[in-house]
Amino acid sequence: MGIQERDYYTDEPVGLHLNLQAQSVVTKLIFINVAVFLVNFFTSTAHNPNWLMWSLSTTPQDLASPLRWWTVLTAGFAHDPTGLRHILSNMLGLFFLGKDVEDRMGSREFLAFYLGTIVLSGLSSLLRYWFFVPSTEWPRMLGASGAVVAVIILYALYFPKRRLLMMFVVPMPAWGVALVVILIAVVGAEQHVAHDVHLAGAALAAVYFYSGARLTGWRGRRRHKLRVVSGDSDSTSHSHDPDEDLEAEGDRLLEKVHREGEASLTAKERKTLERYSRYMRRQRGGT
Repeated sequence: MGIQERDYYTDEPVGLHLNLQAQSVVTKLIFINVAVFLVNFFTSTAHNPNWLMWSLSTTPQDLASPLRWWTVLTAGFAHDPTGLRHILSNMLGLFFLGKDVEDRMGSREFLAFYLGTIVLSGLSSLLRYWFFVPSTEWPRMLGASGAVVAVIILYALYFPKRRLLMMFVVPMPAWGVALVVILIAVVGAEQHVAHDVHLAGAALAAVYFYSGARLTGWRGRRRHKLRVVSGDSDSTSHSHDPDEDLEAEGDRLLEKVHREGEASLTAKERKTLERYSRYMRRQRGGT
């Protein structure tokens, strides 16, 4: 039996792949963004150009108008209508990396994180302009970049050693791609790009990952609990969470398959990887 026929291969593939399920949140987000772009394109007129994009976008001035606060979220589904570069770069990042992150987090958790990052990263930029930039220089903000950068950073944190093609040309590990994205945002040389939103998205991803937060269940990172060891010894020790142990071992074995191939696995490792596959399916089914 080849590796392609095994449950753990089809359920949790290693590396970059185009595995978008019809019901995935990533698929729906891409569909909504593209639909908004196309509706704006086909309904714009000379007297009312790009009306939909400008209606969904936001400005610092909206902070003073509670009836416009909803635009902080909707701006994440609008893109520069004057060309394809803006929407293509965001949707390609979501397309190639978002599904693995969604699989790892669960669909509801991924959606909550994505939408929350749109709001918080956009709000951070609006507040910066409000307090530190003259109102005559306030821009109109739109785009999913904050959330997409957050997804890229989370991908690198979850799968740091996976090999990706930067700009479809340069092979590098996921952590290297994340570093390049952050450096570009720090340098901020390109005009009309909200680099502060990118940095906010990256920071939110790091906080989410290292805090162990859970947005849809408000559960913090599970702690190791003390238990008394029965027997001759009266000492105490830390008991390990079996789910965390299985996740860590499953990730290690998937990386091993990626590096050395299926034949490198021992019989015990194959059984562990199959248990990990079943566990991940249950996790996605319950979130």
